[in-house]
Amino acid sequence: MRIIIGITGASGMIYAWRLLEVLRQKMLEVYVIMTHPAEKILIHELSKKPSEVYALATGYYDIDDLTSPI
Repeated sequence: MRIIIGITGASGMIYAWRLLEVLRQKMLEVYVIMTHPAEKILIHELSKKPSEVYALATGYYDIDDLTSPI
């Protein structure tokens, strides 16, 4: 099963982070797409870099890539 997580710039980044941790433990195929505001909120709320979020996932899609399969 492929799971795609879209992360927006809304507050509550801890929920996205925790979900990714749990899905990783279950060894599921998880892909992330994150908006530019989300990257800023991530740094502000969790003091983490986008690369740290992407490391929890199987892969990620760039928000600006209009040719991505999702």
